[in-house]
Amino acid sequence: MNLTPGELARMQRLTAETRERIWRVIDDMAARGFDVYVGQTTRTVEEVAAAVAAGRASVGMKTDWHVLGRAADLRRRKPDGGVNFDQGPDSEPFWRALYETATSHGLRSLAYRADGSKLIIHGAKGPIWDSGHVEWREPYATLAEAAAAEQS
Repeated sequence: MNLTPGELARMQRLTAETRERIWRVIDDMAARGFDVYVGQTTRTVEEVAAAVAAGRASVGMKTDWHVLGRAADLRRRKPDGGVNFDQGPDSEPFWRALYETATSHGLRSLAYRADGSKLIIHGAKGPIWDSGHVEWREPYATLAEAAAAEQS
């Protein structure tokens, strides 16, 4: 596990419970032979709006689990330290392993549905597969419930 200072700073912005689970995912993925890069963790409501407008988030989204410090976008790190954004067939083993590992630690993953099919969301510029997004929802049933409790 070779997180950069920037990745470590992003991890610190997460809630303690979320951060603990993400660390477990990173450790377990390393044991499976995958080096995980920690991308975006927190963002503002304005950044959510910009992501929606750019077609990188669900149409109509006003806030999200990132705003609450309960989500992270994880990717595979390349051997040279760069970030692998590939979502093609060659990356399938990584995304499957990330989904399995994240869900085993109670995180929700936007990579796949329970039946194994890809979870595609509707963005302003077409379909999106947000394969690296993981979020910690407990103890809340919905984002609205979490936002009301944590932003008050």
